[in-house]
Amino acid sequence: MLARVCLKSTNPKAKVDAPMPKSLPRAFSDQFLRSNGILDLDPETLLQPEEAAVLLGITTTSLERRRKAGDPPPFRQTKPRAAVRYALGDVLATRRLHRHTSIAEVAKAHDDNLVSHLTFNHFLPAAAADEEWPFVSTGHVDRPVDLFFALTLPINKRKGLRWLTLMEYLVALQGALEAEPRAELAEERQNTAIPYGADLPSNDRVRSRT
Repeated sequence: MLARVCLKSTNPKAKVDAPMPKSLPRAFSDQFLRSNGILDLDPETLLQPEEAAVLLGITTTSLERRRKAGDPPPFRQTKPRAAVRYALGDVLATRRLHRHTSIAEVAKAHDDNLVSHLTFNHFLPAAAADEEWPFVSTGHVDRPVDLFFALTLPINKRKGLRWLTLMEYLVALQGALEAEPRAELAEERQNTAIPYGADLPSNDRVRSRT
């Protein structure tokens, strides 16, 4: 079982990152997360650092700084040097803890940084050439999957996170679909291969006597 790492402080007045700069690529409102089903997921859903950072609207570097300082959200590790994980409930609690205090600032951050399409189904038919969506790679061929759907998959099925334009997504998806049959064939051959040193069927054995 993953152990929860204790924080030095969860005081709302404790030092936290400065308000989100305009240079940050995007931030998500609670409405956006609700529309994508994130608020309905099990709070114990485990996240990779990249996924946690995206939901918090910060960079992975900022998240790492928080971790080293003992600031929320708490992280989890099975043992020293094991992969760092975050629980979705802890990440959402940290969002609530460190909200922008000014309503005008919230509105401005939303207008400046929020992804313009509410769900992936809205993004697909209407995205402009330079608009991006977060994707996670899955499977042997790194098939791109919408981040918010991917969070319903086990964490060992998810790899990394990347922002892609619609065209980049379609190209990556086509490449993955073309690679899947070859990957499946290679896996099938590996599973049916006779291990080195295993006995062959008796009629295939080479019988020799000295």
